[in-house]
Amino acid sequence: MGLKAFTENDYWQLTEWIDSDELNVLWSGSTFQYPLTFRQLDLHYSKKEVIPFLFTVDGQHAGFIELFKVSDTSYRLCRVFIAEDYRGQQHSKQMITTAIHYAQSKLSATDITLNVFAHNTPALRCYRKLGFVEYQAESPNKTKPRTPNRWQPITMRWQN
Repeated sequence: MGLKAFTENDYWQLTEWIDSDELNVLWSGSTFQYPLTFRQLDLHYSKKEVIPFLFTVDGQHAGFIELFKVSDTSYRLCRVFIAEDYRGQQHSKQMITTAIHYAQSKLSATDITLNVFAHNTPALRCYRKLGFVEYQAESPNKTKPRTPNRWQPITMRWQN
């Protein structure tokens, strides 16, 4: 179980997992258009501030997580995803914990945040159990293009 660098050879995995427009918005907000294309992924993952990972369990792809460099000591967890066959088995907690440890030990991160939609209760429950607390919520009129107005974004910060 662990993180492995996500490369262009892995793009196919995200295009298989993200199989609807609603899931795409839940996973990426307004970052990507559905259907995902290798070109979109290449443009995003070629940015130096984006550090993407696949999460593996017993050698199989089980999830995805991205670290986004906000500043030299601040990183945001983004595009957190666990494949359906691996949900409900505590893998999301392990993946997020591993990403936090990586950010702290390899990138000298002292501040770790994430954004989540308020109606994504399984994710909120997981993040709270891991020590994330809400510190800022955007108003409904601040939702990004393509994000349904009913989807209220919440920003959370990790409290170690």
